This record gives sequence, C-alpha cells and structure tokens, in this order.
Amino acid sequence: MSGSPADRLRRVAPLIEAMGPDGFWLARMIETYLDSAADGARLDELLDLVAAPGGESWWRIARRAERDAALRALARQTGGNACQVAAMIGRYEGSAWPRDRALTAAPARYAGTPRQHLFEAFRATDGQVPTSPKQLRRILG
Repeated sequence: MSGSPADRLRRVAPLIEAMGPDGFWLARMIETYLDSAADGARLDELLDLVAAPGGESWWRIARRAERDAALRALARQTGGNACQVAAMIGRYEGSAWPRDRALTAAPARYAGTPRQHLFEAFRATDGQVPTSPKQLRRILG
C-alpha cells in the first residue's frame, strides 16, 4: 500500500485504536490532527508534547531521568556516596568518555561494572553529567 503520509495515518488509526485505552486516545488525536491540520493544528500540541514557555522539552526531561537512574544504579552498585560518585564521574569523563562518546552502546566489557552505569549516564545526556556533590546528593536521594 502506498499513498501520502496522511493516507497512511488514516489507515493505521483504526489499528492503533484496537490497542486499548491508550490506542483509542492516540487514534482520536491522529484523527483530530488530520481533520484540523489545514486550520493550523499541530500533532505535537494535540499530544501535549509542547513544553510550556520557559519549560523543558519532554525529551530533555526523559534523558535527564535516564541519566539520574544510571547514577543511582552506580551508587547502589558501588556503595558510593555523592562525593565518591563525583570522583568516579570525573575519572570516567577524563579517561574513557572521550573514546566512548562515539559509541552507540556500551562496550561488552562494561557489562555489570560501574563503567556500564557511567556510560549510560553520559550517553543519555551527551556527556552533561553533574560533578557537584550537592547536585549528586539530590539525584541520589
């Protein structure tokens, strides 16, 4: 089957609807978008994905949550406090991250090690990992 992207959306909306309450909601949003796009409707706005003025985008919030989860896993695995985690971050940032930043997945040798969590934290936010013990205490809870 072919057709325009709008035709494809119209064809998949009923299939999505059959996926339960979330599918029903998404199908309604797609149909609303297709019916009102000519009037300026935006799918991201209909799906409530647009950040409020001055707010953060949903993807930044999600990536930060991934980073923070990796840092908490690191602290759990190592028994480290915020100062110790900050030191591990600093060492990884200066030694392995310059080489690892080009990778899309952690090297297999990192599996089950603190470096796996460090890689995940750095990868989630493109290297933007806090080193301040105060901020890390907040993240680590």
